[in-house]
Amino acid sequence: MPTPTRQPAQQLTPPEGALLLAGARTAPTAAEAQRIRALAAQPLDWELVALLARRHRLAPLLYTNLQAICPALVPPAVLQGLRDSHRASAQQGLLLTGELLRCLALLGAHDIPALPFKGPALAVLAYGNLSLRPCDDIDILVRERDVPRAKRLLISAGYTPELGLSGAREAAFLRAQYEYHFDRDDGMVCIGLHYRVRPRHFGFPLTPQALWDRRAPMELCGQAVARMALEDQLLALCAHGTYHTWEKLAWVCDIAQLLRGAEPDWAALLERARGLGGARMLGLGLLLAHDLLDAPLPALVAARLRGDRALLRLAGQVRAGLFDAGAGPTAVASAGLFHLRARERARDRLRYCALLALLPTAEDWALLPLPAPLAWGYSLIRPLRLAGTYGAGLLPWRRG
Repeated sequence: MPTPTRQPAQQLTPPEGALLLAGARTAPTAAEAQRIRALAAQPLDWELVALLARRHRLAPLLYTNLQAICPALVPPAVLQGLRDSHRASAQQGLLLTGELLRCLALLGAHDIPALPFKGPALAVLAYGNLSLRPCDDIDILVRERDVPRAKRLLISAGYTPELGLSGAREAAFLRAQYEYHFDRDDGMVCIGLHYRVRPRHFGFPLTPQALWDRRAPMELCGQAVARMALEDQLLALCAHGTYHTWEKLAWVCDIAQLLRGAEPDWAALLERARGLGGARMLGLGLLLAHDLLDAPLPALVAARLRGDRALLRLAGQVRAGLFDAGAGPTAVASAGLFHLRARERARDRLRYCALLALLPTAEDWALLPLPAPLAWGYSLIRPLRLAGTYGAGLLPWRRG
């Protein structure tokens, strides 16, 4: 059977989307710059261009390229709006970087190993510039056993946990979930304190300790910090994108930028993905980055990905929704089906369904504050709430 051929991304998108794809890179070649100029010279719905750029969190990157290559071809109001997004991204990036460094220093001073996850560290690592990747919050990865101490330290630094839990209720929450949310008392900064890369039901067991053991150094605003190894970073980002059904092109751009900047140990990366049951998730991120943004892939890796028909269907589903101006967040039921199709092992799909139905979320905890001795009851509340909220939508034979 012949290997499916690549369908150029520009044939799948409107010209507004094609311009966004062409501008989603930090250092366009001469040929890429010419393509940006040619696309910008076409009759375009520039309001749609701006809408898509903001929705996909690529406004700063697109502005940088349009301003450098063809500013006269862009309506002044649109260029000003993109410039404002770029400026806001730079300001927020500086604020979050300062706070991230403060938190890492605080945790480090108390012997709590911590890795920045996404956010400013990824902006610098993948884009070389804080302003080019918008960040809304700070994500820090620690070991689960260190969460209570880290929580106390963050509270001492002016942060408030989203849920006021302690004792047995907090222990039950930590077993079921994967991150603890904190807000600074002035409302300017939010922190996600991760102790798993993804929710437990998602079944992607990259552990903080393993990530820490394989850590690499990097410099962030003149300070040395630890970061994930490139292979782990790619795995974590592909799991993140798959969990959120790749609704934002910026997540694909993260993968492309990392691959442009350094070549991973492909054998180690693919073997690690297989062992985690995440080969299809990794493949989906790599294929989208290659097909949409021309990210470099070894020919053998690309051929292997194109041999997975389920993977090709998923990639087509993602591409079909990227440039629909009216698209909203993926429905819970649809996201669940996407997650199942993104797993290559039957045991992972079964585990996903069972844990999704039984493990309570922050919404379940907030719905009914059970006393500590009854914390086990949240595993009963969870399936009842799911049935009440989504039950009708999950029964197609009941639809008119």
